[in-house]
Amino acid sequence: KQGEAAKAKKSSTGMAKGGTVNAAGNYTKPTMRKNLVASVKAGSKGGKPGQWSARKAQMVAKQYKAKGGGYKS
Repeated sequence: KQGEAAKAKKSSTGMAKGGTVNAAGNYTKPTMRKNLVASVKAGSKGGKPGQWSARKAQMVAKQYKAKGGGYKS
């Protein structure tokens, strides 16, 4: 039953509620970051494919900065 409860908490985009990219408007290139999140999340480095992890968050941040992305203050 826990699996059913977890599925019910997801939005129409498939992301868990509260897990929206750039909800606070902190990124200078939100579309680029969203694409990076999707590609890193699909990979197996840092966790199972399709699952989010702290390591994957670190990889997204590093790639985002390397590609010229920044943060608004």
